Amino acid sequence: MRKILIPFDFSEVSLNTVRYALDFADDSDELHIIHVHAGLLSIQSPLMLRAGQDYISSITEEVEETIKINLGIDKIPSIVLIKAISGEPVAALSKYSRQHLMDIAFVGTRDNYDLIDRWVGTISLGLVKSLYIPVYLVPKLASFKGYSKVLVASDHHLAKPQILHQIKDWNSSYNAYMKFLHVRERENSYYTDEAEKIVTELYEKQNVDFGFEIATLSSRNIGDSLLASAYNFKADLMIVIAENQSFMHSLMFTSLSKELVLKSSIPVLFLHD
Repeated sequence: MRKILIPFDFSEVSLNTVRYALDFADDSDELHIIHVHAGLLSIQSPLMLRAGQDYISSITEEVEETIKINLGIDKIPSIVLIKAISGEPVAALSKYSRQHLMDIAFVGTRDNYDLIDRWVGTISLGLVKSLYIPVYLVPKLASFKGYSKVLVASDHHLAKPQILHQIKDWNSSYNAYMKFLHVRERENSYYTDEAEKIVTELYEKQNVDFGFEIATLSSRNIGDSLLASAYNFKADLMIVIAENQSFMHSLMFTSLSKELVLKSSIPVLFLHD
């Protein structure tokens, strides 16, 4: 059984994320749809307080009714748990994830962001950095149809066997064809060790059931190049490794993650080292 965390804010994006996660989940999974009422309530969906109910009960019922109406279902599936919690969204969701031992998170990304979002970051980016579980970013129009072609943003992390084992274990459910792409900012930046490690771990040490290729390209804009390559490859998903080893790496990872949050029209899976 996998425990799946889904932040919910009454928006079309979060409704689509619920739909995506339901299609993704198995009957043995447990979906935790969580509304943080101190910061995620949409002004477009004002809460109707019902007589005889407290705030938490009213908001939970409002979430249930919103999901049923918009997904066209008569009742909430048995694998779904809906809960309202209080606090600052990123901190509250991170705390909930730790306390309830969540395994995966699905986070919706909007198709447009205002100037403040672009400068101070988004809740989506905050969750990618603070949740030490796999985090799927789900764009507004994405639908789950399985994964057949996946682009992996490749860097020094893939020299670590544990990262490759994570990717291999994840792909055991899909047998997707994987393209490991390294975007180098400098012509003299090499990727030999990482490429050899990929071949050794996935081909020589074990017999994997999926096909893969390794490619490199030079570009000064890693985010745009990854996205363009993913679209040309017709990828169903992009995988990015999230790790903050140093201050400079943290800055680079934040910059790349923000670009993917703001621009990607395909789902992005962030795996943590």
